[in-house]
Amino acid sequence: MMRATLLLAIALASSIPAFPQDGGHSQAESDKALAHFFGGLYENASFDSPERYAINKIAMNNWHIRAFEALNNPKASADDKIAGRKELGELRDEILLGRNWPIRQHEECSIPYAKLKPELDGNIDSPAWSQALTFRNEFKLNSTDETKSGAVWKMLWSEDSLYVAAMLPDSSITSYEYGKEQGKGPWNGDCLEIFIMPSMRMKTYWEIVITPDNKIFDGLQRNNKAGEFSGCPEEDMAGLRTYASVLRRPDGSVQGFVVMASIPFKELPNYMLGNKPEAGQSIYFSLVRTNEGDKSSHLPLLYDGHNIFCYTKAALAK
Repeated sequence: MMRATLLLAIALASSIPAFPQDGGHSQAESDKALAHFFGGLYENASFDSPERYAINKIAMNNWHIRAFEALNNPKASADDKIAGRKELGELRDEILLGRNWPIRQHEECSIPYAKLKPELDGNIDSPAWSQALTFRNEFKLNSTDETKSGAVWKMLWSEDSLYVAAMLPDSSITSYEYGKEQGKGPWNGDCLEIFIMPSMRMKTYWEIVITPDNKIFDGLQRNNKAGEFSGCPEEDMAGLRTYASVLRRPDGSVQGFVVMASIPFKELPNYMLGNKPEAGQSIYFSLVRTNEGDKSSHLPLLYDGHNIFCYTKAALAK
């Protein structure tokens, strides 16, 4: 049903001639130009481009077809046309943001092997963590401008686990436990979100969210062909170990929070049959912190932590 809806929407858009969207043309012509923007876009755009996450929204919800119909139908009501312009205009702008995103390929790095397995004790300066892949500072979503916040992000691996640590400066802490408060998830307060995907081909990844008071949300997610990420919050990662605590200055004021996690490889797609990770293998990941709901990442990230097409690609090194 979704596939048929997508094809109908594309057919409608492709059949409409393009008109420049400026003051020299009527609203009807501008509506046609807006609809025409989407013609063939889903099929012709690269399936591993940064904007693919936004382009997939053409197929993500059946209500887009109503927006296309409203702009193409002269008998549609004024309210339907206004709603259609808003829906498709916002989606067009989101796609254009991705099309102009300057980082066109996955940024690449290496995750060192943990010669010393790190303790989950809050000390990111221990000898074990000193070996880690390290990122400093942070980038607001949809921006390539570095924010000199003093944030520190670290990663290591061993034969059985992937290790993540982050020290995130903050002056106040708000923590929400998943499912405890209506309309408030941990990502609406302060937390670290870890996204780990071993295979771009499978497009299946874990989302692990850890609050400063060590409350956990985790779920096995998948980005499907229609562009949806289908969440499975009932999937809990067996063997996941975490640590989190608020950091304070000598006078008691809040300095930030530290989060650590040990993620079992046997729970990751590609490793669930017991095969061990090996040097040279790759994983894709993103590390996202939320600060009262405002999000930033270890490297520039477009749209959201669920945008697998902008994940960092890391080789396991030994």
